[in-house]
This record gives sequence, structure tokens and C-alpha cells, in this order.
Amino acid sequence: MNLFYLKIYILFSILIILPPLNLKAQTDNSDHKVTTVCISPGHPSTYGDKPYEAVINRKVAYYLFELLLQNNYKPVSPVELSETLLSLADPETDFPSDYPEFEPQLPVDKADFCNKNGADFLISIHHNFSVKPNKNYTTVFYSSDENYNPIHKGAKKWSKITADYIHKALKTSKARNISDSEYLKFQLGITSNSNTPAILTEASFYSNPSERKRLSQNSYLEKEATAIFRAFNDFIKKEYPQKYATPSNTNLKSNHQGKIMVLMYHDIGYPESTWRRTPENFRQDLTTLYNQGYRAISLKDYVTGNINIEKGKTPVVITFDDGTPGQFTFSQDNNQKIPDEKSAVGILADFYKEHPDFGLEATFFLTGKNPFGESESVQDKITYILQNGMDIGNHTVTHKNLGAPENQNDLLIQKEIGMQAQYLEALAGDNYKVDTIALCHGGRPQKQHHKFIIKGKFNTIPYQNSAILNVGSKPALSPFDEEFNPAFISRVRAGTIDVGKTGLYNWLNHFIKHPEQRYIQ
Repeated sequence: MNLFYLKIYILFSILIILPPLNLKAQTDNSDHKVTTVCISPGHPSTYGDKPYEAVINRKVAYYLFELLLQNNYKPVSPVELSETLLSLADPETDFPSDYPEFEPQLPVDKADFCNKNGADFLISIHHNFSVKPNKNYTTVFYSSDENYNPIHKGAKKWSKITADYIHKALKTSKARNISDSEYLKFQLGITSNSNTPAILTEASFYSNPSERKRLSQNSYLEKEATAIFRAFNDFIKKEYPQKYATPSNTNLKSNHQGKIMVLMYHDIGYPESTWRRTPENFRQDLTTLYNQGYRAISLKDYVTGNINIEKGKTPVVITFDDGTPGQFTFSQDNNQKIPDEKSAVGILADFYKEHPDFGLEATFFLTGKNPFGESESVQDKITYILQNGMDIGNHTVTHKNLGAPENQNDLLIQKEIGMQAQYLEALAGDNYKVDTIALCHGGRPQKQHHKFIIKGKFNTIPYQNSAILNVGSKPALSPFDEEFNPAFISRVRAGTIDVGKTGLYNWLNHFIKHPEQRYIQ
């Protein structure tokens, strides 16, 4: 075979092997379930100073949206995507300030939008910039911090596949897939706050003069979108969910001997700290738990073994210590008091409206005579909590560490517990019994005094606790485990700061790797 015919043969072979780069001829995806993919173009409006990137990001997102829609996926986006975008011939000069789909707006919390819309995956579309005009390569970022959110684990392989596909399609100088925390020294908000595998693509540098010309062509942006789609489709078919499936996506066998997480929260507010969770992160926790198949039950139902959740799901117990204002504040709506949407109770109530099968169970361990920090609203707050199926528990009168040497006194212990129980029961009314306690600082009295945290009396009025909670750092035993002791219930710290390897997301990751250790209804 001479050289001419060899070249013809090779070219013909390539044309047969490679699928066409257009929006009409795609792949057969009848073998996958409908998957929700959130597409988030970076800098989505005229808000800010990046109109050029906003346009090209949005165009690529539109093409990708259409590709996913035509191939049996379910795309969603926090911004409007339509064919009229393509009429913008030159993003630099033809960017009308009054263009309806780029109306000035406040930045959208894109990760939160994707989480609320049940996305299985998130793709954030960007293009890069550098003061050095010769730069032009492809970078795809992924979040690698498994302590923060273990579901991101699958994104590492996906990001590499995507970087390679874009690099080959656009012929940039190189392809990089890089952890956001390693390369940028901090976590990109959209990838780290997503509750599902997420990537952020920086396809090329619009600061490069040659690249800028190519990016002004819709056909070139379509080629980029096609590369992203093919990378995603390959990842779905070859890698996911077989290797990266979470327990909620698998058929788990019933296991009533498995461990149950009793989560320990404190304040809800700003900024995020060791003992404070931001409202956004608290909601993220709930969403992650829900997506991974966890359902809330009350502490009292946990202790008694009255676990009534959907088959295949795992119970989780949510608790709050101290009774801080961030746990429950009121706001006004048409002259009526409603839970503030950024307080713990408000977030729980809103999440329950969206996911009624998650449950609205939580226990608030209250200390002192001014729970939640607003004396004039204490009665209304206690009434709201109990009427909505949540509970209150004991956290002593003065937040005493009952394990401290100076507090090893029978009368002091009974006063701290008994006085607080009587105060809270008077607020609760209707014969409600405050019979659960969370130990302040995790302190337990010495052996000879220990019985008084279980039962005792103050001013001749007896009390008896059915559940005693530690600070702890690990999931609790099943109530059906023969070693279960309601006087020693361990808790998991819900947070990501100063938790070592014992925080909520560490244990979520542990149960992904060891589903046989998890309680399954």
C-alpha cells in the first residue's frame, strides 16, 4: 500500500471511530437512569466586571444544556439559558446592558440552587484570564477534601477525563486536573459546597489574543460544550455509579445492629467556627444526610427503639446544646411571629416542607432561665418546638461541668439537674417530662455520685433521665445492641473545624466505605 492510500485509509478510520461534533448525532443513553445535572455558568450576569466571560460561559452552558437534554439527562441551571444568547455575535462589543437574560442581579448561590434542585452532578463553566497573553491551557478543578464532603471523591477521575477531552477538542497547550484546595490554597465555593460530585472547568484563556478570536465563534463554543458532554457521558457509563455510589444509591440490606449517629450542634450563625455552624452549612448538612439516605428520628424514639422510617434508610438523631439565639429566633411575617429562616428551627422547618420524609425531629438541650436569649419569647419558642414534634432536654441550670472535682457534691448535682427540669417542664406544660440530659463539657460525676445524673430529687420533686448524652466523637450503638446503655450515649460533632477525624463528614465517609456498620431499617 503506497503512502497516499495509507493516508486515505487512516483518515477514513478516524472518521468512522470518532463520533461527530454536533448537537444532532449523539450517544445512546437508554441504559442509564435519568440523571439531574446542574450547569452553572460562571459570572452569570452583568453584576460585576466580567461581561465578556459571562457571555461565553453562558453560551457554552446553553450548548451543554441542549446536549444533556437530547441524551436522556435532566439539566437544570440557576440562570436563564436560551437560543437567543447565540445572537450575540461579539461578546466584546455586542453586549447590550439591557439584554433581558443578563439583567443586573445579586449573585445566585449556585451550589445551593443545585442542591435544592436535586442535582446528581454539578458542572461550573468558566474561562481563564492572565496578564501574560501567551498563556492558554485547560484546567478542571475538583474538591478533594473528603473531610468536608466525601461525595466529592468521584469528581477527581471525572475532572481528569474532562480536562483531557477539552484539551484535545480545543487544542490548548496542556490539560490539568487539579484539586482546588491544593492549587488555589482554598476551596472553591461552588465545588466544596455542592452535595454531589462537582467540577469547575477553565477551558481556555480569553486573555490570549488568538484564543479570544476563536471564542467569539459559536461553533468553537459548541465544540467545547460537546467535549464536556462526552467526558461526562463517558464518566457516567464507565466510572459512575459503580465505583463512587453512595449508600443512598445502593440496595442495602436491613441491619438493626448497625451504628446510629447522634449529631451534636451548638450555635448557628456567623462566622463558621469550632462550635458554630453557618446557616448555609447547616442546611448543607441536612441535604447531604437526606441525599445519603438518612432520616431524622427523635432522641426518645431512638432510646426506646421506636424507629419508624422507610425501609432501606438510616436513622439520625439531631441535637443542639446550650439554647443559643442562633438556634431559634423569631421574625415577623404579616404581624405574626415565624422562625427566622437562618435560625436552626427555621432551617429545620423549611427543610421539612421540602422533604417531609426527612422528619422534623430534633432535641434542644437548654441551660439557664433564658433559653434562646430572648426572655419575652421563651414561652412561645418552647410551645412552637413541642407543637412541631421537636423536644427539649436538660443542660443544667448554670452549665456546670459535673465531672469537675469541685462539683462532686450530691446536692449540687441534683440541684443543677432537678431545678432545670422543673423550670423547663413548667414552660412545656401538658405533663411533658424533661427526661433527657446532655452533659456539659461531657463531664461525668465520679463513681460515688454518678447515680444522681440518672435520677434524684430537688425540693422533694423527683427526676429521672432516660437518656444521658456525652460530648463524644463516634456514632452510638443501636438500641437493639446488647451493649447499648442509654446512660452512655456517644455523639458525633457536626462541623468541619477542629473535629480531627471524628466529625460528621468523616463518619459519613466511613459509612460509605463500610455500609455494613450502618443501621439500616
